[in-house]
Amino acid sequence: MFNHVRYLIFKIKIMKIFCLFFISLIYSTLIFSQNKIQITNASFEGEAFQGVNYNDKNKLLKEWTDCTNYWNFDGETPYDVHTTESKFWGVKQQASHGNSFISLVVRQTDTFEGISQKLTSPLKANKCYELEIDISKSERMMSQVASAGNKQLYFDTDAVLKISFGNELCQISKCVAKSKPVSNTEWKRYKFQFKPQENYNYITFSAFWDTPVLEAYNGNILIDNLSNIKEVGCSDFD
Repeated sequence: MFNHVRYLIFKIKIMKIFCLFFISLIYSTLIFSQNKIQITNASFEGEAFQGVNYNDKNKLLKEWTDCTNYWNFDGETPYDVHTTESKFWGVKQQASHGNSFISLVVRQTDTFEGISQKLTSPLKANKCYELEIDISKSERMMSQVASAGNKQLYFDTDAVLKISFGNELCQISKCVAKSKPVSNTEWKRYKFQFKPQENYNYITFSAFWDTPVLEAYNGNILIDNLSNIKEVGCSDFD
């Protein structure tokens, strides 16, 4: 009888420990998920697509919105999706993650390319966040410029990646972070840190010129393998 009671007490203790562990695990998972904002199709996985084939827009990445029409860049083309086999426009890089990546260009016509999507949960005002991205440039790249008679021109100059947040697609009035001019032709991991002054629901990535600049030029950047947006302590900023 005594041994049976001891056994029951032991089982109760084990069950308590298990319950506490299970509750702790759920709590930790909730905290972890609350501190990260997921970006959908962060590795830009899809079919190879040349922006000049804009009549075949069903091949554009469905999780991302092309910003060309939002910015009224009439006649200009959307971003390109490159794969390890595509090799068009002279881009020779392989994807840094998965099978595909995208290129964004700036043009001598004061136009540029960008993509946007709604975040899975909003960024909060005065919170501090961190995002990592693989970025490169193509050493030699050609592309087409509509306002130049659809001529194929070189797009070899270093460009900048600009990250903007807003409360509608393709909003770029609130630039939160931007890279230095990207000159590396091998993939390099870039880290961006930002502290929004308002709550934001949308993120936009665009190519931009290295400003200040006297005259717009043709340039390119390649991006792949976005991380989740991670909330960090503001004291953790570099």
